[in-house]
Amino acid sequence: MSELSKLPASPGVYLMRDAATRILYIGKAINLRRRVCSYFQNKDMGPKIQSLVGLVRYVEYVSCVSEREALILEEAWIKKYQPVFNAMWKDDKSYPYAVLTMQEDFPRLYLARKKHVPPGAKAFGPYPSVGRVRGLIRILFRRGIAPLRPCRWDFSLKKSLAPEIINSCLYYHTGQCPAPCAGRIGRTDYRRIATRAARLFSGSRSRLATGLRRQMKQAAKRLDFEVAQRLKIAVEAFGHIFEKVVISQINSHEILNLYEPKTALAALEEALKLGRLPRHIEGFDISNLSG
Repeated sequence: MSELSKLPASPGVYLMRDAATRILYIGKAINLRRRVCSYFQNKDMGPKIQSLVGLVRYVEYVSCVSEREALILEEAWIKKYQPVFNAMWKDDKSYPYAVLTMQEDFPRLYLARKKHVPPGAKAFGPYPSVGRVRGLIRILFRRGIAPLRPCRWDFSLKKSLAPEIINSCLYYHTGQCPAPCAGRIGRTDYRRIATRAARLFSGSRSRLATGLRRQMKQAAKRLDFEVAQRLKIAVEAFGHIFEKVVISQINSHEILNLYEPKTALAALEEALKLGRLPRHIEGFDISNLSG
């Protein structure tokens, strides 16, 4: 545990290996130290985690700029190395994306897995915190910022929706939905709303986030704490979906040491003529000893 306490309290990806340096599990964390230590401190673990912890001999990590960067790296490594204890990415599942169905005459905005995004639709993400993004979509609809129809009915300019379905819609009667199905808004004006939503998820959000903060403070002054809380969630969600993601290239030497430690150890054994693979390596900082 003393070694684990040296892990940084920052976002990143961790790799758990067995005695033969095989990758057992790859995970991401907002706080690497807290997440990795939890495996060895929590006594109320299920059988899967107990089996994993019993086999772990090495823990490696890579620090990331943000949770989203860690998510993307985690997904890529799990799909590449297929660790035995990882089930989610091996089953080709993923964190959700915000999907905007621009291929439709009257687009919808909803959360979906990447493999379920229809052709021609725009996908934004992935997002680690599903609740935040779902809450943001709800706020955009309720506040009239991007009131795209919440239904999944199949209709278009050439294919109208049955009157009985329209009359049974609560959003239609309350006026929350612009109701393109009932002809209350034309295709051109409706798609302007969809384009605004696309710009918001693509990066044009500073003015809107400022406006939401102002509305949040006003609601708090009115003691309308329920509204203030919803707006606070929306502001936090904006920060979440636009976390910085840094994509950088690493050279073959770095890949060798990061991905294939057993190969790197073999090269070290040969270079130092050790006779067997090293099992323990220590380093000393001598920068304070007169250069």
